Formats: sequence, C-alpha cells, structure tokens
Amino acid sequence: MGKKTRHIVSTKLLSQQSIDVLENAGFSLESYDIMDIIFKENDALIQEISSSNDPFVFTSKNGVFAAQKLGLSIRKVFAIEPVTSRIAEELGYEIIQTGKDAHTLAEKISSTSKQGVIHLTCPDRRTELDKKLKEKNIPIHTVEVYEKFPNPKHHEAFDLLFLFAPSHLIAFEQKNKIKDQKIYCIGKTTADFARSKGYKNVTFCEFSSENNLVQLAIQEMTNEY
Repeated sequence: MGKKTRHIVSTKLLSQQSIDVLENAGFSLESYDIMDIIFKENDALIQEISSSNDPFVFTSKNGVFAAQKLGLSIRKVFAIEPVTSRIAEELGYEIIQTGKDAHTLAEKISSTSKQGVIHLTCPDRRTELDKKLKEKNIPIHTVEVYEKFPNPKHHEAFDLLFLFAPSHLIAFEQKNKIKDQKIYCIGKTTADFARSKGYKNVTFCEFSSENNLVQLAIQEMTNEY
C-alpha cells in the first residue's frame, strides 16, 4: 500500500520554492493569504512618527512595508528574525538587535538601550512586547500603520495546518473546524496562542521562517511512516 497523501492548508501564500519542495515530498496543498492588508497613508501619521528619532520596532514585515509606503526616513531598528529583519536590512535599515519572538526581542531592546522605541504595527496585535518593555521602564510609542482583515476560505478536509500568526487562527476558525489535525506554527507566540485555545497537536519552529516550517513538517511526517 502506498503512502497516504497528506493535505496541507497554509494561511500564508507560500513561495514557489516551498510549494515545489512540499509537492516533491508527496504533499498536496492549498496556500493563500488569509488576511488582507491595508496600509495607512496620511500626513498626520507621517508627522506623528517623524516627530521622534527613536528606533523603530518591526514585529512583522508589514510594519516594514508600511514604513516604506509612508516614505519615512531610514533609521536604526529592532526586528523579529529572520524574515522581518532581513527585509528591513535589504531596504536600508540598520539593525540594532533581533529576536526570534516578541519576548526575546523585548529582552534585547531592554538590555541594549533605555531610550524609547516606536512600534509600527496594527490594531490586531499581541501585547507581549508592550507589556515587557513597560515592565522594564522602556518608553514605547505604538503607532498603527496598517490593518488586517480576515478573508478565510472553507476547507472540506486537511491533515496539516500552517499558521503564521495568531490572527490567522482566529480567521481560519471563522469557516473551519480543527479536530485532530497537526498545527504547524511559525513561532512560539503563535503556538502558545493555539494551545491557549485548547489545541494540543501543535508544534513550532525554533527559528521562525517559512523554509524551517516546511522542513519541520516534512521531517515529522516522514518519521511517521
């Protein structure tokens, strides 16, 4: 009897390279962006951010893209690794420190500098970074520069779910039920959120990246046979 084809649903549109790797490993998949992103663009927002020279904090690549769309001047930044920090660096930002998740990044910020930071983010965000920095008496100015709107699809059947943010799980649940399917999360923050909602079959990448998530799924599923 041949191997069962495992079907993956990814809540982020995967790169063609990732798709090829998964299909060559025997998976079928559906990948799409479950959240629509709308970037804010107005003079008042630009003035608010430009009134301070404090470093930016990027916890999502969307924060980097929003800063670019607003035409903000390049400055030093703290960023989640590896994707967000890589994109920021490619666009000319000077990386002060990186962290694999919000908790680690907050620790890096508090140990590096006592000056304030500007977190470019969205209304629908996790609060770990804000709380941790306030505990360390690091001033943080949170500016909402983009918004996310759920756009989930209904999936009749799937074996694995790739999650790239806590908001992706909330959106996915609007049209789908998760029973005993394995949930693969991009990082610890997303995995902790999934577990807090009662899901037990959850794992995550030690170092957050699409490639690591793909390789983790292939390795674990291969070991099951």
